[in-house]
Amino acid sequence: MKEKLLLLSDWAYAQVSAHGRYVPAPAVEPHAPLSSEVAQAKKKEEESALPLSKVLAAWAEAKRLDDGESRSLTKTVTEFSTVVDRFADLHGDLPVSDITRTTCQEFRASLARMPTSGKGIRSLSASQAIARAEAEGLPLASAATVRKQLKVLSTLLNFASQRMGLIPEDPVSASGLLRSLAKSVKKSETRTAEEKGYTSRELVAIFSSPLFLGTWSPPRADYGQALYWLPLLMAYTGARREEVAQLLVADIRHDADADCWFMDICPGEGKTLKTHSSRRKVPLHPDLLALGFVDYVASQPLDGRLFPKLTPHPVDGYGHAIGKTWANYLADHVGLGTVAFPFHGFRHAFKTACRDVGIEALLADMLTGHAPPNEGAAYGTYPMRRLYEEVQRLPSLARLAGLLES
Repeated sequence: MKEKLLLLSDWAYAQVSAHGRYVPAPAVEPHAPLSSEVAQAKKKEEESALPLSKVLAAWAEAKRLDDGESRSLTKTVTEFSTVVDRFADLHGDLPVSDITRTTCQEFRASLARMPTSGKGIRSLSASQAIARAEAEGLPLASAATVRKQLKVLSTLLNFASQRMGLIPEDPVSASGLLRSLAKSVKKSETRTAEEKGYTSRELVAIFSSPLFLGTWSPPRADYGQALYWLPLLMAYTGARREEVAQLLVADIRHDADADCWFMDICPGEGKTLKTHSSRRKVPLHPDLLALGFVDYVASQPLDGRLFPKLTPHPVDGYGHAIGKTWANYLADHVGLGTVAFPFHGFRHAFKTACRDVGIEALLADMLTGHAPPNEGAAYGTYPMRRLYEEVQRLPSLARLAGLLES
């Protein structure tokens, strides 16, 4: 080692002797950033400053590309826009990179102070509505309502994180707010499964009321026979309001093998479905034929809509206006005092009736368009003949209500 050091010293001495005083090489300065690097850094900075409203627009466009345009998507985008507007009113249209867990906590607290009712509330901004609620002691949003709106914010921030790469995490989910609210919702839930659907007694009261006895009709709006047939079809099939309201005449057909009439619930020609599993064929109970439903179908132009007096709402579809009229009718002319949802109560009641008569759960799900419980259950189907046999086991609501002779 000593010999090596001596050799190095000799070499250094020789260099100095040959060239004069030894001067170290100048330090190399780091190169200035390339224009492409500057542009990329600037772009990343601009993207991270993208406001929540722009993320909403990007999310909506992605949904249209992924799922296609539909009335259901339009409704969802409208609901999301309402939450984003509310957030912007309370916190500003913040860049998503500035929305922290603390921001989400504050938004949650503000949502819990929002009133659920009050004259002129809908025309107020979020901050004005909160002030009005505090001044007048108005009823406030439930934990379920708060959680639903936070889930909207979470969906958008998760999109900003996972699909757009703008932020490292979704601060709503990371904060644990949704989990804690889920527990609150479970504890404060006041509606049981039974309360969401009509009871047998309530169904009899509905179908023995003036509308179905032919002694009442809407004083202003003309829905044709839609207000009469929609409740009956929903009660006997478990279908959703919009699934029935948007039907075409051609969707009501006869199955020769099963010797029954059925309702073909499918998309197309202005019709939309809630989910993929919503597409189905539902046999019609003999009571509907006895009440004259097939005769009504035959009276309509074959290439038209089953309920031509119903006009589509851009968000809520063909059943929008009739839904409000039905709710008012129940309150004013039937007087049930029920907590069941006006039209959706039929769907819950139908599932309960299926259980009561022993229709297996998988078959009941197929009739109502609910998704199968697992992947294995999604294979195969039931023939129309079997479905019709099961439907005939359901109680005769029309006879119980006196619309048909026992």
